[in-house]
Amino acid sequence: MICTDQIVHELYRPGQSLPNEIARMLGDRMLTSDGGVNRAALAKAVFSDATALQRLNALVHPIVREAWKKRAALSLEKALRTMVVIPLAYEVQATVEFQRTWVVACSHSEQRNRLRQRGMDDAQIEQRFAAQWPLQKKLDLADVVVWNNGPWHLTEQQLEQVLCMEEPDRR
Repeated sequence: MICTDQIVHELYRPGQSLPNEIARMLGDRMLTSDGGVNRAALAKAVFSDATALQRLNALVHPIVREAWKKRAALSLEKALRTMVVIPLAYEVQATVEFQRTWVVACSHSEQRNRLRQRGMDDAQIEQRFAAQWPLQKKLDLADVVVWNNGPWHLTEQQLEQVLCMEEPDRR
């Protein structure tokens, strides 16, 4: 499994080139004292300014796409089934790269609760919702939907069930 959020975290670390590019674009306040990306400052800056978000996405998304495509190619060379987790797959038109698109979703209220647990207030939550496609649109386009409203082990069970349906040999 390749997780694009993990790739972003790697690219935002001190010593990578992306933090400095972001600072040039949006200001030095986007950096932590050790030279990494200050994610809280960055979120505050881009989720309140659509133009800044577009500029950041234009910078970051191609680099992330290149990274996950390289990792996927290595995985496929080893004949491994590969899953790439891309939270904004539809928004960045990444779904065309895949044979099937799965959406792991939860209710709007559960999503809200999870974001609150991460320390976000209602305004920050609404800003994030506004930056994404509506969930129903993603559900309508998905080949497979896995519901993630409960504990993770239930989500894992659903994933296993879907894989068993697609690959009868897994049973």
